[in-house]
Parts: sequence; structure tokens; C-alpha cells
Amino acid sequence: MSMEENKAIIRRLVEVWNTGEVGPLEELIVPDYVMHYRSTATRPESGPEWYRQVVTDARAEVSDLHFTVEDLLADGDKVVWRWTASGTHSGESKTPWGTTVPPTGKKVAWTHIIITRIAGGRIAEDWMEEDEVTYWQQVGAIPSPST
Repeated sequence: MSMEENKAIIRRLVEVWNTGEVGPLEELIVPDYVMHYRSTATRPESGPEWYRQVVTDARAEVSDLHFTVEDLLADGDKVVWRWTASGTHSGESKTPWGTTVPPTGKKVAWTHIIITRIAGGRIAEDWMEEDEVTYWQQVGAIPSPST
């Protein structure tokens, strides 16, 4: 596939996140999809079903979740995309350290950078770095520098 076609796949994925309509994930994500997250960890979960649940859970936590793509670069079978997620914290959040944060009603925004590998016209693998600290500060799970 061309680099422009690979970028178009990411644009379609962003539409899934922005609308919450998860039906297209079956055609966008390979069955053995793998997410590499938090630098070196590979998530044991994978595939379109797992990804569908991630989108659903994220949109329950931030009901008006919206992704804005800031940069979209392609080279060969890889697409690098930098984006900002924003919305209203309207659902319970589960922290990585095992606590929960009740809905705050606060507007939140945080950034991500993902390197996506495309294989056969579908997303096969992601390496994601996200600014979780900013998110957790905004919902009050950890103190912000100003407090």
C-alpha cells in the first residue's frame, strides 16, 4: 500500500474514536494486532475485539472524547501520528496503580504519539507513548505542579 493509503487508514481509525462507532474496527485491525504501551510493555490483549472494548471504555470515561491529529507522517509500512485527545471527564477512571477516580465533569486534554505498522491494509501493531501524567493531574488523581 502507498504511504497515503496508510495515512487514510489512520484517518478512518480516528473517525472510530471520534464517533464511537466501532463497527469498522473489524476491517481496520488485524486479528493478531499487538499494542506496545508504556515504553516496553506489550499488552497481552490484542485484536479488534480488544480494541473495540478500549474505545468503548474510553468513551464511557470521557463521553465527548475527540481526537485531533496534530501530525501524520508515513514511511513504508509505518505511520507516525501525534494527536491530542480532549473531552469531559464524565465517567469513572481506573488508574494504572489500582485506584478509581469518580467523574469530575472537568474538561481534559492530553497528548499521544503512536507509531503504527500497517500490514495488508490493516493496523497490525502500535507503539504508543501518552502523556498520562497530564490526564491524571487534570482529573485529580495526582497533584499538579501548581499544588
